Amino acid sequence: MHTICTFEDVKKKFFSSFNAVYSKIGRFASEELILNLLNTRPKCISYMLYGTEACPVMSRHKHSFDFTVTRVLFMKILHTNSKSVVEECMRYFGFLPVSHRIVNRTVQFLDRFISSDNMLCTLFKEEAQRH
Repeated sequence: MHTICTFEDVKKKFFSSFNAVYSKIGRFASEELILNLLNTRPKCISYMLYGTEACPVMSRHKHSFDFTVTRVLFMKILHTNSKSVVEECMRYFGFLPVSHRIVNRTVQFLDRFISSDNMLCTLFKEEAQRH
């Protein structure tokens, strides 16, 4: 049995949060400040990623997350349609692509799971080792 995760609701909340922040400060604040707020504000990037480490996130979902952030954050904030400009700005601002963040979160989750002394985690580890 496969678990299906949907991310449409969190993306909608991300858009709402982005629009709320951008409509208030978009014309006055620097790009760096706007990106920092959206990167740290509870209902933005972190909210969109909540639970992805425990869900089967398909490549198409990761691509959709990347597209959402690229299109909304960078192309709107920087007023560009150039993917190469966006990628360079992401590197400059130290803004890790969402697909990479999902992988990092999953690795950290599995590391904590494997090293956990929790009885339930131990049972899962033992079962996985048998297969």
